[in-house]
Amino acid sequence: MQKIFLPHIVLPSEFLTLLKSHLTSTNSQSLVSELFHSNISHEKYLQSVFDEFSNGKGLSKSVSVLGWHNFRDRLAGVYVHKLLKGKFPTKTQVDLVEDVKDFELRFSGHGIQSISRCFLLGFYLKIANIENKKKGLGPFAEIKIPEEIGAFLRLSQVKSEKIDWLILILLHLLFSLGDKVLLNGLMSGKKIEELLSQMSDENRKMMFENLLAYSVSINDPEFFLYDKI
Repeated sequence: MQKIFLPHIVLPSEFLTLLKSHLTSTNSQSLVSELFHSNISHEKYLQSVFDEFSNGKGLSKSVSVLGWHNFRDRLAGVYVHKLLKGKFPTKTQVDLVEDVKDFELRFSGHGIQSISRCFLLGFYLKIANIENKKKGLGPFAEIKIPEEIGAFLRLSQVKSEKIDWLILILLHLLFSLGDKVLLNGLMSGKKIEELLSQMSDENRKMMFENLLAYSVSINDPEFFLYDKI
């Protein structure tokens, strides 16, 4: 099996903040408006690209018309288009992130619904894979989350606030220990810390390097400061 390599990539900071926030139908409009107002040029562009939904009444109106999740998906599509084509689109294209939405659907039952952590990880992986392809790294460099991870998550009835981190930790445990050892460990009630201690030094080092790269990419240093996932 190939080694796991999670790259450090640059992601839009305002979008990251939204994906990591507790958002509801009542607070999403104000937070979107507040975040993008601090970057006037970007705000004006987004107002124009979402104008078909707001009729000139700003981003908060677009969120009101579309709903937070539909607005989020279309905004993600804007950033994906920019990476693929080298320029921002004139209209939103939600079809560009269907795979990210499918990824979220795979794992959303294990996370907190009001936080887009599954979508965040799926978005990170999509951007990372696009950049790897641009670098000519080939199909073997594609980062995938195997189906077994869902089975491991189903062993727990607790929803994780930071489901993205848990998925990545399980990915490295699967790579290091194998599916049978990991499954038996989880079914016998072993804690994550106990399973991590079974990893080889080389694989543990790889895991922490990857988690650090993800942490920097999504601007989320709290994982290395607190134990909660």
